Amino acid sequence: MGVSCSIIHLVTLLSFAVLKLTFVAFKINPNIAVYEENDLHLEEAEGIDLNKNQFEMAVVITDVSSGEVKHDPRFVDWIYINWGYKDGKYVKEFEGSMHPCNEADFAKFHKP
Repeated sequence: MGVSCSIIHLVTLLSFAVLKLTFVAFKINPNIAVYEENDLHLEEAEGIDLNKNQFEMAVVITDVSSGEVKHDPRFVDWIYINWGYKDGKYVKEFEGSMHPCNEADFAKFHKP
C-alpha cells in the first residue's frame, strides 16, 4: 500500500514537472511577458533635450492597498543613467544619483 502511494505521488509530480516545463519552453504560461521598445529619437531633431528648461522627473513606489510610500533608504538606492546613441550603438553618457523630494521640489511639478 505504501509503495503504491509513493509511486502514484512520484508519477503525479513528474507529470506536473513535465507539463510546467513544456509551458515554459513553448511560452504558453501567461506570466511570461516580453516587452520590446523600438529605437526612438535616433535623430537629433526628434530627441528630447534634457538640459532645456532644467528637465526633472519624480519617481515613487507605493503600496497598492495602503498607499504607503515604499522607499527605505536602507534597502533602496536610486540612480539614473542617461544613454545616448552614437555610431549605431548605445553609449552611457552620464549617470547620477537621485534625492528625496522636498516641498520646494514638489511645487515645480504640475498638479494631477
